[in-house]
Amino acid sequence: MEMPRALANVIDFARTVNGYQTDTMSTLTAMIITPDNQQIELILPKGMARFSMYALNRSDDLRIKGQLQPGVYMSKVLKNKDNLYLEVTERKGLVQTTQKYRATPKGDANPQMEGNSVKLANMDAKDYLNLVEVEFQLMEPGYAILKNKIVTDKHLMADLRTVLYYQLIKFGKQLDLIGEDAWRGVDIEEPVDNVRIYPYVDISPPIPLKDLGNWLQNNDQFGFYSKGFGMYYRKGMWYIFPLFKMGRYETARKVLNIYRVPQDVFPTLEVTHYTEGKVTTILATGDAKQIAGTDIVKQNKGTGKRIISPDAIMGETGGTYNKGVHLSTRADTLSEYQTSKRGSGEDVAPFSDEPTNNLAKHLSANAFNEGTLETIQWMNSDHSKLEPGMPVRFFYMTGDVLSYKEGTLLGARTEHVRDKQTPQDLNFRQSTALSLFLNDQIVEVT
Repeated sequence: MEMPRALANVIDFARTVNGYQTDTMSTLTAMIITPDNQQIELILPKGMARFSMYALNRSDDLRIKGQLQPGVYMSKVLKNKDNLYLEVTERKGLVQTTQKYRATPKGDANPQMEGNSVKLANMDAKDYLNLVEVEFQLMEPGYAILKNKIVTDKHLMADLRTVLYYQLIKFGKQLDLIGEDAWRGVDIEEPVDNVRIYPYVDISPPIPLKDLGNWLQNNDQFGFYSKGFGMYYRKGMWYIFPLFKMGRYETARKVLNIYRVPQDVFPTLEVTHYTEGKVTTILATGDAKQIAGTDIVKQNKGTGKRIISPDAIMGETGGTYNKGVHLSTRADTLSEYQTSKRGSGEDVAPFSDEPTNNLAKHLSANAFNEGTLETIQWMNSDHSKLEPGMPVRFFYMTGDVLSYKEGTLLGARTEHVRDKQTPQDLNFRQSTALSLFLNDQIVEVT
């Protein structure tokens, strides 16, 4: 049977990438640092997982597992459980990187207080006989500080971009960190859909800094982006971006090209990515899953919305006078929109339950229904190539043709997995599950 030309090209491309660079195995070591600067090595790290949910969370959530002597864990680690750092060193060939994190032990029960065995009364006596498995939750030092900052302020004659930028910069400049954790600034993707200048923006009641962007997006008086709102902190930088907006690929600083390589052709590849200019190309060979069902949502909740302005209820909207009679037009009291049309023509744009001046929140909900979610496995990955909310082009086979859809990287879950399950082998490979939002428009590659 003759192979489709497009598929043959993808296979040749995969072979080329596989020979493009060396293997991506790495080694991991970890060092626990106590408040009195004691350095305790985490013995035989079993692996590390990084949860980067750009659409839901505000920064990376990492977990690392390893082994420690029980006495050391009880007397030195748990004793300082509320003030620990952990340094992770990763080596790839001749390249070594070290990242420092704020660490929290996941298991903090005291077996001495439980008193289930007399053998547990002196934990230090077990250090030469036994090792216990321990797990730590890690977060970036900068975010560990900023997530606890509380915002309350009043801005006069300001637009929402200025409000958000000012508050993030004000607290960010207070960080006293160096190296990769040093403060770098705020990256707000333009254009911001709401450019209105508000006479008065009152940030109250006080809210955490990490929630300020969502508050501006969802407050009934405001609204930031009309295509979803993302706010994410990584290595000294706040990233602000729309989640479901298309057309970002051409103008973005960094982008992803993801080629879906059929699993029955290439079950796995040792090298699955390369970067050229602003484009990182990924060959996805693992399992994939698509979540659709948006047409059902459109049938039940509509393809648009009719929203009554609260100013109209209070009689504060504009109007015209005709022979002494006050007239209010439909546009003065009601905002209406329809973001798509179903093929059958059976559409509805229902009235919103509550009056609001925030159209961005409702438009964002409709924008989510104009695409699908795709989760795909990226084997032998490199998480450092990913940025929060990167624009994506997802290439796949449609019949004998190679096609693509544009979208946004919504999240990534990366695991460092032991290459061989032997005690002396400390080599790890990364495996990443990518979560993508893809629009419904299919583009054929000619």
